[in-house]
Amino acid sequence: MNRLIALVFSLILFPVGLKAQLPLHSKAPEIVLENIYGPNAPRELPTLASFKNKVVVLDFWATWCGPCIASFPKISRLHKKYKHKGVRFLAITNDSKQKLENFFQERKVDFWIGRSKVDFRNYKVTTKDGSTTIPRVCIINREGKVAYWGSKLSEKMIEDVIATGHVITKVKTELATKPVIRYGRFRAGEDPLYNGAWSFAFPKKKMPNTVVMNQFVIRPSLGDFGGIAISRGKAFKISIIKHQLTEALTFLSNLSSPVWIDSKVADQFYDIIYSKFNQNQPEAFKEIKDGILDGLALQLKPITKVRAVNLLSIKVLTKDLIRPESEIKDGTYHLYASVKSVIAQLERKTGKYFLADKKLHQMFLRTNGLNIWKESAENILAFLRKNKYEIKRVNREVTTYELSVKN
Repeated sequence: MNRLIALVFSLILFPVGLKAQLPLHSKAPEIVLENIYGPNAPRELPTLASFKNKVVVLDFWATWCGPCIASFPKISRLHKKYKHKGVRFLAITNDSKQKLENFFQERKVDFWIGRSKVDFRNYKVTTKDGSTTIPRVCIINREGKVAYWGSKLSEKMIEDVIATGHVITKVKTELATKPVIRYGRFRAGEDPLYNGAWSFAFPKKKMPNTVVMNQFVIRPSLGDFGGIAISRGKAFKISIIKHQLTEALTFLSNLSSPVWIDSKVADQFYDIIYSKFNQNQPEAFKEIKDGILDGLALQLKPITKVRAVNLLSIKVLTKDLIRPESEIKDGTYHLYASVKSVIAQLERKTGKYFLADKKLHQMFLRTNGLNIWKESAENILAFLRKNKYEIKRVNREVTTYELSVKN
């Protein structure tokens, strides 16, 4: 679970803009593959030269990238629709051969997947500082020139390139703007407002490493994006940016979702920045919660009573359906979702209480490509029932919380 949290945080908090754009209408760099996988994969590794007079869609991805894998069904649909219209799809990764083999044992694809470290560099997916921003898509027209380079892919874009050789975009009217300080990227224990101010004041200077110090900041959020970053070391550091109080208290209280908190106060977005030497996580979370409640004159009252809840269970634990994290092979992590995550999504999408049977705690279920974060509750429940899970309405003694203003 820690790996998943770390990955999600890195995707949310560090959306690095690539320093070197791949110029539109320039000649596309030749692809240099090490391996090719997929149905009817050729013995000879394909090149752009072998796709002469074809429209080529390159999709850069990795087995650790959840959004990349979530896009595979769409790529599959586009591949089926356009493969007889002179369009070739090739997904490229720089993962190890072993990771890919593990991945293909559990996930089948109907389009070609290539492995190449060279292409990640040539197509500017890997930046000079070694960071990687994916998913990334490059559409190459029949003349071998870059027609599109970005993070989106749609039927319209492909139709545009087939018809005109480039992606047609609407011209936006530029509005006169005044300089404004925006939130900058941040790591655990860092203040994005400070980082944004530094970047605004010194746009050409590299921001120095933030000095670790004891600090605790709670303020109404001024930012336009949010996330959570945690670091454990000599100092425990956490930044909770642009979160409503119920969301922040849900996280700090280790609750599955905000349905367990009945808020009687007007909710607004807050930033919480905390770092402290020689502090462990439970003590830090308690100090932050106490600071929020005391500082805002609030109380979080526990209420224990019997309530109707939805219980998720399964009669037989089979490895084809569910397994502990320790048995998930390298390269296949994003083909699974923790039971805890599934419960949380069902609660958020239905507003109802969900619990998992004890034997499902700490387990991960195979999603078979289902994106539980984007799918509706109805589709998630249908998927679970189809895979022999049961959801029963039962009465259980549970503890919920009431958030209110102190008397």
